[in-house]
Amino acid sequence: MAHDLMTETYEPIDVGTSGFKHLECMSLTDTRLGLKIVLADVASERAVELTFEGFVGYRNINESFRLRTWHERRPYSTEGVFLVAHSRWLEWLREESGGVLDHVNLRHYALYTGEDCIDVATEFPPTFTSARLDS
Repeated sequence: MAHDLMTETYEPIDVGTSGFKHLECMSLTDTRLGLKIVLADVASERAVELTFEGFVGYRNINESFRLRTWHERRPYSTEGVFLVAHSRWLEWLREESGGVLDHVNLRHYALYTGEDCIDVATEFPPTFTSARLDS
């Protein structure tokens, strides 16, 4: 089946944010140890730091400019952390790599908050720990 006929699907995953009422991205840092993203629920003063090691790429787009994504995802929740199957973005990355990524088992993680749409392409699932919510 051609990829064009498949629909992207979003499977929610638990990274310690269950119970958060309103997800916010507090920081996104590209370090030599990996991509570190802190997600928080300011009202409950809880936060989680996710680390993506071995990532191939990431993008962060203001949610206001992802209208097609929101339209396609209806009636599903807009906020959360998801594993994306049949990802058009991963297909684009493989095409751009000129074959380098053809045999790499990439995963597309989508972290959607009220303000940000963060996508991460990586070989490995993120690690996550409770984080301090700085004022």
